[in-house]
Amino acid sequence: MKISHTILFDEKLISEIPHLKNYPQMKPYVGSKWTNQNRKVLLLGESHYIPGNELRDLENETHLTNWYQNTSDNFYEGLADYINTRGVIHKADNPNEEGYSKALMIFYNLKKKIQK
Repeated sequence: MKISHTILFDEKLISEIPHLKNYPQMKPYVGSKWTNQNRKVLLLGESHYIPGNELRDLENETHLTNWYQNTSDNFYEGLADYINTRGVIHKADNPNEEGYSKALMIFYNLKKKIQK
């Protein structure tokens, strides 16, 4: 998989945003060319979705009722993929390789608008 993001800001992000210590999969995607660009656009949002039935399997539903006080440490394999910001954007950037997903429409549409 070709890496199209930078990790240059990861240490600072994790030290300043406690939520990213708890859920490192949610670190924002910052494009690999960010530091070299004169014009920069940074879109931030928390819009991941994990089906409730997936979360009910974890520690008596504590993630359902107290998400921000928990961590992804006890997620079973594959569950963290739902909130992997960089992974989701990679999928949206490579629909021919990764397959088209209606759930990624927001990313497809944002990319089209930014490219225009």
